[in-house]
Amino acid sequence: MPRDDFAIRVAGVTKVYNSDSGPVAALDRIDLDIREGEFVSLLGPSGCGKSTLLHIVAGLTEPSSGSVDIGGSPAQADRTDVSIMLQRPVLFPWKNVLQNVMLPAKLQGRADAGEAAMHFLELTGLADFATKQVWELSGGMKQRVSLARGLATDPPVLLMDEPFSALDEFTRERLNVELARLHDEHGRTTLFVTHNIAEAVFLSDRIVTMRPRPGGVVDIIDIALPRPRTAEQTTSAAATDLALKVRESISAYL
Repeated sequence: MPRDDFAIRVAGVTKVYNSDSGPVAALDRIDLDIREGEFVSLLGPSGCGKSTLLHIVAGLTEPSSGSVDIGGSPAQADRTDVSIMLQRPVLFPWKNVLQNVMLPAKLQGRADAGEAAMHFLELTGLADFATKQVWELSGGMKQRVSLARGLATDPPVLLMDEPFSALDEFTRERLNVELARLHDEHGRTTLFVTHNIAEAVFLSDRIVTMRPRPGGVVDIIDIALPRPRTAEQTTSAAATDLALKVRESISAYL
């Protein structure tokens, strides 16, 4: 069920980097409110600041101005109620699958770390691989391990930075269906970065389209597809129409 005590609020966020040739504006006055339990995607061409914004929300990067609040308190990197999943899975090769998944919950001192890890390995279809070593897994399986680990701490907020971008199309579609199912069941507030329009339409409640140089919001598009989401919706007429609307929103910047 959606959480009623958590949301993300981005207020007037800018980011300027210094370079040898002078300051570079990466983000320009970003305002964004994400409701509790909502799945929101950031979508736009390379260089529009999607990942920079996500890293600011995660507390990994400081904004030049503006603020980010999560659940009414400032974003910061050491929060235990926010989980971040990066483009490539960062797994420990000297630990097996179960040990990798349970590590964050174990570091939090949770007595049920192993139980929680096995629960999400089951949900992601990896229970039979719990004792396997990381090097024995395919790329798609490693991403599922990373997803299970991100969920095993039961975070109210999940931040995902193009987590499936390096996968083949078939594996990516399977993981999209898996992520949609997990979101429908658990309703975590999710901010998701992607270049893939179809992926964003299938997963999201809203899509924030962005422009580059400097990164800014072009439009916020409601995705009125029913939940729970099913694989059949990826090719539905409604999804196709929404994908066209999203593409038109950023067509001038492609």
